[in-house]
Amino acid sequence: MRKSSKFPSHILEKFELNDGMNEIEYLVDGYTISSNIYLWNYTDKIVISDFDGTITRSDVIGQIGVYFGIDWTHKYIAKLYSHIVNNGYRMLYVTARTMYMQSSTKNSLNNINQNGFLMPMGPIMMNDSGYIDSIKTEIIDKVPQEFKIECLFKILKLFPDEEDPFYAGIGNKPTDKIAYEKVGINPAKIYIINEKGEISMNNNSKCKTNFLLMDEQINELFPYVNDNGYNSVFYPDNVIYRYSPNINTLIDEKEMEDEIKALLKD
Repeated sequence: MRKSSKFPSHILEKFELNDGMNEIEYLVDGYTISSNIYLWNYTDKIVISDFDGTITRSDVIGQIGVYFGIDWTHKYIAKLYSHIVNNGYRMLYVTARTMYMQSSTKNSLNNINQNGFLMPMGPIMMNDSGYIDSIKTEIIDKVPQEFKIECLFKILKLFPDEEDPFYAGIGNKPTDKIAYEKVGINPAKIYIINEKGEISMNNNSKCKTNFLLMDEQINELFPYVNDNGYNSVFYPDNVIYRYSPNINTLIDEKEMEDEIKALLKD
């Protein structure tokens, strides 16, 4: 018997999966491990989101803040993502974090609640290499796009050649942009956010928006998807939105670091 976490198609067919998320349990030596299997249609349109620095406002503080009850997520992201899903898209989360951080990553995502808006459920694709290797890839070699490109290509191969499932990509680093473009996402549909919540769009660093303004333009940026997988509204790629961030709404990262140190001291 060969150990594997991947189910062949003939086994998956016996599960009689429902559309969307399906809860499953692995029974291993008396222990129960809960997980999810997602069943999507081949015509579905997918929005890809990075995790650290994209959902959170900082790669580092976003990871440790959750353990102290500190919300370090970008404002209005849960509202925007919820409305994206409501318009018929599927949400796919991709992170270079190692599989050893699976539980904490899922808990971080599931515990986000912004004025009643929760983060949409979706698969979280994680690095299956060891902890040291994942740290080396992310911090030392600084090539997290290599894992993300490989991961997204595997998903892309699940769809028919004539389908184009990846509609948009949201990230926080130039490497995210590289990965998204590599798997065929239109550069005009790639959104790169910085720690201040400013989002570069339309493949133009001078063209800025934020999650709140994107949500206000939800039907233009993410037009409703029909059952056949096609957008019901045409969105021109050359539309430009601009905004000036209110500096009073930005939280000083130094203040947050001091707050975490105080909590650790207590």
